[in-house]
Amino acid sequence: MLSKLIRAFLNYLIKGTLVVVPLAGAVFLIVWIVASVDSALNLTGLFLEDETGHPLYIPGIGILTVILFLVVAGIVFTNL
Repeated sequence: MLSKLIRAFLNYLIKGTLVVVPLAGAVFLIVWIVASVDSALNLTGLFLEDETGHPLYIPGIGILTVILFLVVAGIVFTNL
């Protein structure tokens, strides 16, 4: 009886691990890529400063820059 319970527990543990680990890895990878692109393409630090003179960082501006660039490129290449 106890060995059957332990076997079922280990079976569910392994199956849960096989589902959660790849899912967590994919979520981590997506968040890391978006954060990297956002911080690399965030141009607000070049022209916006706070009261102390430090560059102002606005989260999401880098991603919006990429989206805007893609839309403008689509408009230009559609009309030319």
